Amino acid sequence: MPNRLARETSPYLIQHSNNPVDWHAWNDEAFVLAKQLDKPVLLSIGYSSCHWCHVMEQESFENEEIASLMNENFVCIKVDREERPDVDSVYMSAVQAMTGHGGWPLTVFLTPERRPFFGGTYYPPEPRGGMPGFPQILEAISDAYFNRRADLETTSQHVIEHIQGRIEDPSVGIQFNMERLNDAYTNLKQQYDWALGGFGAPIKFPQPFVHEFLLRYYASYPDSMALQIVEKSLKSMACGGIYDQIGGGFHRYSTTADWLTPHFEKMLYDNALLARLYFHAFQITRDDFYKFVGIDILNYISRDMTSQDGLFYSASDADSEGAEGAYFIWSLDEVCSVLETDQDSQFLQDFDITEDGNFEGKNIFHFTSKQNDHPFFKKKDGPQAHYRKKLLEERYKKEAPFRDEKIIFSWNALMGQAFLDGYAATGDSQFLDKAILNIKSLMKLKKEFGGIFRSWKDGKFSGYGYLEDYANFINLLINAHALTSNPNYLLDAQVLADGMVLKFWDQSNRTFYDTPIDGEELIYRPNELYDNAVPSGSSSASDSLRKLAIIFDNDEYRDIVKFTERTVFNNSLEHPTAFGNWLTGFWDGLVGMNEIVIIGETNSDINILRNILLKEYVPNSVMVCEAQEDYHGDVFEKIHSTPLLKERDLLAGKSTVYICKNYTCELPVNNTEDLKNLLKHHKEI
Repeated sequence: MPNRLARETSPYLIQHSNNPVDWHAWNDEAFVLAKQLDKPVLLSIGYSSCHWCHVMEQESFENEEIASLMNENFVCIKVDREERPDVDSVYMSAVQAMTGHGGWPLTVFLTPERRPFFGGTYYPPEPRGGMPGFPQILEAISDAYFNRRADLETTSQHVIEHIQGRIEDPSVGIQFNMERLNDAYTNLKQQYDWALGGFGAPIKFPQPFVHEFLLRYYASYPDSMALQIVEKSLKSMACGGIYDQIGGGFHRYSTTADWLTPHFEKMLYDNALLARLYFHAFQITRDDFYKFVGIDILNYISRDMTSQDGLFYSASDADSEGAEGAYFIWSLDEVCSVLETDQDSQFLQDFDITEDGNFEGKNIFHFTSKQNDHPFFKKKDGPQAHYRKKLLEERYKKEAPFRDEKIIFSWNALMGQAFLDGYAATGDSQFLDKAILNIKSLMKLKKEFGGIFRSWKDGKFSGYGYLEDYANFINLLINAHALTSNPNYLLDAQVLADGMVLKFWDQSNRTFYDTPIDGEELIYRPNELYDNAVPSGSSSASDSLRKLAIIFDNDEYRDIVKFTERTVFNNSLEHPTAFGNWLTGFWDGLVGMNEIVIIGETNSDINILRNILLKEYVPNSVMVCEAQEDYHGDVFEKIHSTPLLKERDLLAGKSTVYICKNYTCELPVNNTEDLKNLLKHHKEI
């Protein structure tokens, strides 16, 4: 008989609804029960596409004897980290403080007052590889709770004090200048894998934020090695097994330093951030390889990860048919069954397809020839691209991995920005149309919920939005305005930004919190500053407010950005891979933002000049557009009165571009040749 989780919205929780464990969702009722029964709480946190979460479920949570131990001695709570990032942040920090590491599944033991006293990640069902078995852990924790509770309370207090004291004092030793950012670049050079690309070994994550910072660094220091680092990484990743060579899109990370063997889950946010990175690399290098990888990612998302109303699904699983990666690996015979011509042997050689295989007796596709000649990323279809299509059709006959179809607000906003960047880089209007449809659908759900929400599935909302949901959506609206001239996007962004400051900014502590001021009270109010798999809410909020401060000449926003940046600046230079999005924000702030205004009679008129600007790599910029005949009444008056648009008008009756930076303005231009010359002589713009 299903347990309580059958009533939940999260696919991850529903997956556990038939466990013999007497699971509760995260709610007050569970903790009241723990207090009444005088039992500790076993908190298990994971997500639907987490491979080791599935392993622990199969080994322990579906085991009747282990489930009986859990039910007898604990009140058991299951949390989807994607729906409750605040709960995950609090208890992940606790486990990291206790053990020095973290990950998922996250296993934490709490008092009925929600205070953590012991934790870890995956535990096997019996002792293995130096790890204790999960039943041993359960028995030891239960014994300690009833017989040494004072020690556990002391441990819990120390853990909470430690994680609450992690924030750097922004008033201590801050030298906020460009020279200091060179330290971050030097640090990254030292950490870089010059042989294989990327950072870290043997496990490698793509690190899109770090590479975005390096692209900015190269734009100002073209004699540096920053672009070389980025290009080596991007081509190695796109040719490796971490990229789904047959269906498109990136897997979560590589378990090998050469990018060959991934964990096979695919996350929406990874593909959003990486698509943007590849488009930016194309804009700065004009190498079509990067453009086609970005397009390939967006095509995968459009085909396999998008609902009819343009909303983007969260993730697809690593496992299918009871095995990790089964959907993505091939035997030699399976590949040969779709090959046809004399090109066959070259195809097998190019993608390293052999009888013995490179992963558990089968093959992970990866491109081994000259990387610039990758046949799947060429403009014109060739015989090998034809084989790719046939292989994809053949793969669709297999049992597909589980797809988590919940709609996470902030991740949708990140992917919406990727489609906007795809339009900017390629001029393909279908990408713009998909971004606009996504915004409309998010706005419709927002109206139904009564504000920004965290996630939605099958007509049910999981709860209120977090800082990252607000910040990423505000950034999406700012970018959407720049590419469409629609003033409503900009005005909506301003309203949401005011709401974000009201809900999440604490003036007394001069910090953003991840949860709203009227949100659920946890053991402490989390404010994650690290840029992990997604940009931290604080760094994204700073990005959005930096732009809006310029557009609306808002000193409050400027002050907030100043305070938040100084909170993490020193740490970011010492640990740049953990603060990549912050680094790009520091760069934009120190180099200065390019203020670009385009005035035209219609959006079509504006497009003539805007499309020239979009071809350039101009990351540290904010663009505002006014289509004078397309919008009327209050909306037009509001946008026309914004400080950035005041006293700007058509030059000689023609669409006109104004570009300013650091209180200095170029002469306005109203034709394509003058704009091209301006960009040619001012590449820093």
